[in-house]
Amino acid sequence: MLRHLLILIAFLSSATFANADSASVSKKWLCGPDAWGEASPFSLFIRHDVDHQNTDCEGRVAVGGNAIFKHYSLGRRVSFNIEQKYTLVVGGSLWFEDGSFFGGPIWCGGGSHLKNYSHHFATHCGKRNHHLQPPVHFSQSFSRMESLSLYWSSLAANGKVLRMGDELIFKTETVDSSSRWYHLVVDHAELSEAQSIRFEIPPNSHVLVTVTGHGRAVLSNMGMKLGGLSAAQIVWHFPQATLLSIRNTRLSGVVFAPSTDVDFVDGLIEGKLIGKSLIGNGQINQAQFSACVPAPIR
Repeated sequence: MLRHLLILIAFLSSATFANADSASVSKKWLCGPDAWGEASPFSLFIRHDVDHQNTDCEGRVAVGGNAIFKHYSLGRRVSFNIEQKYTLVVGGSLWFEDGSFFGGPIWCGGGSHLKNYSHHFATHCGKRNHHLQPPVHFSQSFSRMESLSLYWSSLAANGKVLRMGDELIFKTETVDSSSRWYHLVVDHAELSEAQSIRFEIPPNSHVLVTVTGHGRAVLSNMGMKLGGLSAAQIVWHFPQATLLSIRNTRLSGVVFAPSTDVDFVDGLIEGKLIGKSLIGNGQINQAQFSACVPAPIR
């Protein structure tokens, strides 16, 4: 019921955007929990390999390559859903040791090493799966997301970023009440120097933060003040970084980095992580996306 309500709210939001945006004839809006295509049911969605240990992910996990989980809790906030059957999908081989699964079955295309874990659903791994259609099409999904990333990078900002000492302030460019979607752009070198981020954006807004700059982006020892926003309304977009390093930082929102390797040393993502590969011990908490993001009309 709650999910249906969120989808209805997102649909009404998309209509509001279409009326308010004069350029809407060239774009559509992806809204609510299903905005991310095949990645939508998953809190962690990675194209290649994952080595994630001594931590937990509250939602579902999908990994295109091989996956290592040790001392790990997975899917604690997942309820079984026949349409979103699997709690864990791994395209390659799975190594899971000392931990717990919740919510639903496991699927992996390669072999599996499962030791000292609790799980009350079926495990579908290895040769027995070769006649089955993979539940996630990683190459196609990431191709679409990389195209979406390029499109977002072409959009002009309609918000501004100010610096006060070691704090960055994200603000609206105008006080136009008809606009509910804001795009802010900040260079990762400037972001890496900040110790705090403060949002000064209307509470009912939908926010895209594009972090520009090639090479390694570092988020370290950073605090965040959302104001009237929530994690469900924010997307962090890394279109150019080859490596994203997160240390002792809490990020609220969707971390959208489909072409970026992620070194999640420690800290917390409250929302969703989409990346090229993942290593580290950072925690991922579930926060259901309720905002809208633009996409080109093909």
